[in-house]
Amino acid sequence: MIRGIDFYDYILNFLAKKPNTTFSQESISEITEDSKGAKLVTTENTYEGDYIFKSYPDRLDNIKDYFVWQHFKGWVVQSKEPFFDPSRATLMDFRMDQGDDTRFFYLLPTSETEALVELAIFSPSIPDSTYYDSYLESYLKKDVGLKSWTITHEEVGAIPMTSHNFQTDKSKRVIRIGTNGGAVKASSGYAFTRVQKQVASVMHQIASGQFQPQGRTRYDLYDKVLLNAILKGKTTGKEVFDGLFKNLSGPTIFRFLDGEGSLWTDLKVFTGPPTLPFLKAFVEEVS
Repeated sequence: MIRGIDFYDYILNFLAKKPNTTFSQESISEITEDSKGAKLVTTENTYEGDYIFKSYPDRLDNIKDYFVWQHFKGWVVQSKEPFFDPSRATLMDFRMDQGDDTRFFYLLPTSETEALVELAIFSPSIPDSTYYDSYLESYLKKDVGLKSWTITHEEVGAIPMTSHNFQTDKSKRVIRIGTNGGAVKASSGYAFTRVQKQVASVMHQIASGQFQPQGRTRYDLYDKVLLNAILKGKTTGKEVFDGLFKNLSGPTIFRFLDGEGSLWTDLKVFTGPPTLPFLKAFVEEVS
């Protein structure tokens, strides 16, 4: 686990020492490009450069592909007595009523007396932040077995999961990265390591003078099939991930979720979840 604040502090402190780095917060009015470079117009200034890297999508409400939010809330809790096993993480615990969504907890102990407990939900809309509290409390008491605790930190957020292709404009001067570059995996919301790899690849291509917008891969089709199966009611997220973790090894699953498996291991993954719903979804997406 990498805490967000630790990551931000490290990167911002690193960049602050670089003389060619300037931080500015301004409202963006327009971004344009031509064959020689790109231009960014704000309410206060105009900036020009060889490239502009754009990590935010202009809109998410007009996406016509599959779209669902992965939204979450977590507590860092402390117990008075040693209770947690810091060598053991619980990644996907589906022991709750799923309703019409995909819902799971994860528990990441950082010591015998401290852990992060988080509830993640895949659904079309995002509720008020207080919505998660009763579920977190019930999970800690009934499933984890912790009788009392102190909340030392809270986090809340949302990640867009979509099969939308953000790279349709083939721009070579305004380069899409992060969420706007499709780095968030549509089927899982995984993004952190994918962003690091994406940016490293982009910078390598620019340095070599051979930048090309990222194309679609077979994993984009896989993600679309999975979202089809879940969002169209052919199966549930619980059934999918239960099947994966019951029938396959952790490394195989995570290589697949990171988009780094071989075709052979990908085929093995397809045998984990219910086969018929995915076969139907696959036929729909390729026909």
